[in-house]
Amino acid sequence: MLALGVLLQAYATAQVAVINKFFNSGGKSSGEGDIIELLVVQDKLDMRGMVLRDFAEEEGNFHPEAEKQIGGFRFANHPLWSNVRSGTLLVLSVSQDSMRLLGNEVYFVGLRDTRFFQELFSDASMNIGMEDVVMLEKGDNAHTCIHAAVVGFEESKRPRFAPQLYTASLPKKPLEKTSKTSPFFIADNPTAHLADFTGSHCHTSSDAQFGVANNPENQRFIDELRRKRK
Repeated sequence: MLALGVLLQAYATAQVAVINKFFNSGGKSSGEGDIIELLVVQDKLDMRGMVLRDFAEEEGNFHPEAEKQIGGFRFANHPLWSNVRSGTLLVLSVSQDSMRLLGNEVYFVGLRDTRFFQELFSDASMNIGMEDVVMLEKGDNAHTCIHAAVVGFEESKRPRFAPQLYTASLPKKPLEKTSKTSPFFIADNPTAHLADFTGSHCHTSSDAQFGVANNPENQRFIDELRRKRK
């Protein structure tokens, strides 16, 4: 299959969680309806203080001075995030949807539920675009990346204030964007290993379901993470 996106890890940061898929609702500028699914890799992970954000081209966020305008959400200091088990899928929607937990395997949480998240800026919302970088950060002052999913960007357009993300081996040609007909970005995970989440093993799609594996290989990887719980 032709590579349609890129999954990235910062060089010195462990992939304690990865972006498994996301949905570009293509709707309001507030980002309402966008959905991001994270897969927790490290068992008993403390996610408090981590940040989920995006860097869409149409928001003009291609220089350090624009950093404060970038929308995103910080995981709140709440017990829900203090001890997240490996293999847990976090389905996070830009909404005020009520929290639903399916055991310790799937969490559905609205990013605008202030019990669980803090919006970074009142005047800039997270809003996934056709060309975008969706990033999970440690939440430190250096904006250290844990994992990121890139769709639609040429190398020359990638955000300059996150240089730790990009290597010379990335594709030089433009990557396919999400669109009205293919609004989902999905990690393929073809070998059922964590290494699949760095590189171009991903694609855009017209359909996907959240809270479940992307394919049989992704299910094998999730099952293995759950088996390793201590």
